Order: sequence, then structure tokens, then C-alpha cells
Amino acid sequence: MNTPAPRVGDRYAVESTDCFQCAACSSLAPANFRMIPGTAEVHRQPESPEQLEACEAARINCPAEAILRTPASRAEAATG
Repeated sequence: MNTPAPRVGDRYAVESTDCFQCAACSSLAPANFRMIPGTAEVHRQPESPEQLEACEAARINCPAEAILRTPASRAEAATG
């Protein structure tokens, strides 16, 4: 299955059961990820191309592969 290229409107989430609190995501995308007790969390979805790029860097560099991206078309369908 081909995943669409990242775009503003995509939704990011952290699978807390996989996260081992390395803080790579909050270092790479501090405007969007933060550490809370026991895991990382998305506290703001990307709102600009720069934030989207930072979120993708966090997702790609997550050693636990705990960051998930739902493409905008699927995210809109799930909430609409």
C-alpha cells in the first residue's frame, strides 16, 4: 500500500505502549510533541509546512516507531 506524502492536515499520534521516553520527538518537533509521565504525546497537530517537516522527522527518527501518521484524507473521513 502506498502512503500519501505528508501534508498539512495529517494527524499524528503516539502509541504510548510502544514509546520508551527517549524524547527524540520532543527534541525534533518541540512545537508539536511533549513528554508527559510515562510517554510522549502530541500536544498540537502541525499547522505549517515547517511543523509538518519537524513532525515527519520525529516520526522517522523515533527508535520505537511509536509515532503514527494518518493522512489528511483518512483523518477527515474518520472525524467527518
